[in-house]
Amino acid sequence: MSRTPSPKPCWIAGVAGLALLLAQGVGSARTADRDLPADIDAGAMSRVAGLTELSKGVVLRQGTLEVRSEDAVVSTDDAGQITDVQLTGSPAIWREQMDDGAQLDAEAKQIDYDFKTEQVVLTGDVIINHGTDQITGEQIRYDLRTSRLDAGSSETGRIRMRITPTSRDGDDDGQ
Repeated sequence: MSRTPSPKPCWIAGVAGLALLLAQGVGSARTADRDLPADIDAGAMSRVAGLTELSKGVVLRQGTLEVRSEDAVVSTDDAGQITDVQLTGSPAIWREQMDDGAQLDAEAKQIDYDFKTEQVVLTGDVIINHGTDQITGEQIRYDLRTSRLDAGSSETGRIRMRITPTSRDGDDDGQ
């Protein structure tokens, strides 16, 4: 008589959702990291009806990726599929090396990922550094499907960007 293996507990789906979010990364995150195991460390965890809450300092590491937040909330639908992940902190920090070798560092008071729309939204004192380039503002939205980035700020706030030009081939002396 064969026995059907029991499904993993529902809380594993929530924690796995956090790992999946981070493994997918933003933009052209290091592809090799996606195949590595994710290590998650938190001071506390609770699970209730489609909601997994990690708190008291959450750290996730997967290859070159490191995410730190005070709290993380992973929501699932009735079928157990991840619907969204929310990271909060002062700030929540996302660091990873991209496939092109550049370092991506992002921080915000809140980082939200919606699995259905495939959008990442960073809110509150957002700073994103990619290599030598930087963008800051109150809210930055990135659509993973279209690679569209939208940035906004409060009525009195501004979006600030620094884009460093790349050197031209064979033009070492600047002439």
